[in-house]
Amino acid sequence: MFARLARHEGGASAAEFALIAPIFLAAVFGIFQFGWALHCASSVRYALEEATRSVMLDEDFTADQVESQMRAKLTTIADPEIEVSITNDNSVAGTELVHLHATYVHQMEVPFLPPFEVTFNQTASLGRRT
Repeated sequence: MFARLARHEGGASAAEFALIAPIFLAAVFGIFQFGWALHCASSVRYALEEATRSVMLDEDFTADQVESQMRAKLTTIADPEIEVSITNDNSVAGTELVHLHATYVHQMEVPFLPPFEVTFNQTASLGRRT
């Protein structure tokens, strides 16, 4: 009786699937998570470029205004949780360089792995004659 059951291969595929499925699903879910993180980072870059154009048109644009403009843009297409800073560089005579820096931190949650963060930094610069 046991010899006959040992030779029986019915259900072997189900057992193999049960062993492999969690790893496969975790990998697929991880790929989707990473893809979403890259999409959000690219969207932050796009919003930063739009904000840079606004700073070129209005010299009195503050970091808070840039951040609120970027958050409004990102609300419809990606995760709006960003940090923005603006620095002015007057080291070149007759020219003012304005650097806009945005930081986006994405929380990655993949099954069977501890949660971790991926940080994306985006910078845009523009020059103005003084």
